[in-house]
Amino acid sequence: MHGSGFSFIDGVSRYRPNDRQSGLPLGSRLCPPVGDYGSVTSTNGVLTHARADSSSAGSPGLTRALRLTIYAAWIIALVGIPLVIVDVIGKGMIDLNVYRDGGHAWLDGIPLYANGFGERPGAHHLPFTYPPFAAILFSGLSVIGGPAAQVLIATGSILAITFTSWLVLRRMGVSEPWQWPIAALASLFAWAIEPDWATLGYGQVNLLLMALVAVDCLAVRVPRWRGVLVGVAAAVKLTPAVFVLFFLFRRDYRAVANGVIGFAVCSGLAWLLSPKDSRAYWFDALLNPNRPGGLSFARNQSIRGVLHRLRLPAHEELLLWALASIVVVSLAWLASRRSEPVALVAVAFVGLLVSPISWDHHWVWVVPAELLIGWPLWTARAWAGLIAAAGFAVVFVAAPFYWLPSEHGAEMHWTVLQNIAGGGYVWVGFAALIWLAFGRPDRRSDDRLSKLRSARRTGRECGGAPHRAIE
Repeated sequence: MHGSGFSFIDGVSRYRPNDRQSGLPLGSRLCPPVGDYGSVTSTNGVLTHARADSSSAGSPGLTRALRLTIYAAWIIALVGIPLVIVDVIGKGMIDLNVYRDGGHAWLDGIPLYANGFGERPGAHHLPFTYPPFAAILFSGLSVIGGPAAQVLIATGSILAITFTSWLVLRRMGVSEPWQWPIAALASLFAWAIEPDWATLGYGQVNLLLMALVAVDCLAVRVPRWRGVLVGVAAAVKLTPAVFVLFFLFRRDYRAVANGVIGFAVCSGLAWLLSPKDSRAYWFDALLNPNRPGGLSFARNQSIRGVLHRLRLPAHEELLLWALASIVVVSLAWLASRRSEPVALVAVAFVGLLVSPISWDHHWVWVVPAELLIGWPLWTARAWAGLIAAAGFAVVFVAAPFYWLPSEHGAEMHWTVLQNIAGGGYVWVGFAALIWLAFGRPDRRSDDRLSKLRSARRTGRECGGAPHRAIE
């Protein structure tokens, strides 16, 4: 889709900074021998895996049947999960209720950040902690009714995790016939892990914002638009602002500027439409450290949360947090040199680990991380690594903190073992960052992927038919 800001990598990529390092002009192609390219073959000019990995193995009938089964399960989940949520959870989607409270308040001219916001008649006893721009957007949820809003958020979340998974797989160079089936499986797996079902249970927007960021970082090719969606996402919820690091690490300074502009435009619009709320948020509510919640709460899965629960002196806690944050950012910088999907997930983990408060439902980036780590291990048949990746997933399925004493300060009396278990997401996040920065499961797998990428870039010259490039 050339000519728009959202080219899903069709034809020649318009954003390939590494081309300058190759010594070739931008868009140049080399023509490999067709039909004898290791794991690559040509069909009507479209270059695909011939089989190097077993994902393409098996008879066509079996492959088709398996894919249809996966799609059927995904459709059942797409239809069934929202209905179950409305019927079983319903009013328990407390964050969605707060979104709608904020939308109602903005429409009715009620101060968003005043004391007692959540105690007024019809509200849900929680403060509104998001920027004013979010309240303006959420006003749409407030007028369509509770059940409709619940179905909309749940359905949108399922579509978002599926699309994000597909986008990551595509940028990884996974064989095209298997991109959507694996993305569908990944979205089904997502509902087995605690961060994603917590996101659905609370009615959170984390998965929707993740998709918005992934589109900006992995799909937007036109420089004048790249970075804008990150700015918009940060205007809704401040945490996506960390993805400016994605562009900084990759020296895309124009995208950094675009992100700042996108954030400023959305926040400026909110200031024009709601000046009192904007002033109250940026100069008061945002500076209140207790407003988003307590550091010690078990669901706070961040470095700062783990250190705080150890009951360290305040100066030691801050020093260790700063040192650990430097290590985390350094690991993410090293990881970002490998590929765009790796850089994206590494930066997501920076935000999760370094932020003073990272609630359990913020960790929705686990699914893209599992794809980045698990798929190369699978294609390389690196069984020891696959076992480790499975253990990584088990931590997020089991959610160890969930089974420990919590609330009313109980976390401050955890034993050493309870503190280790209660910070499970943090330890796995560290391990995943190290793997993303240094892991290399099998050089043969890397060679196959490099050949596939090179061949897909040059398919038009070799086969004559249009094709989709990866980079």
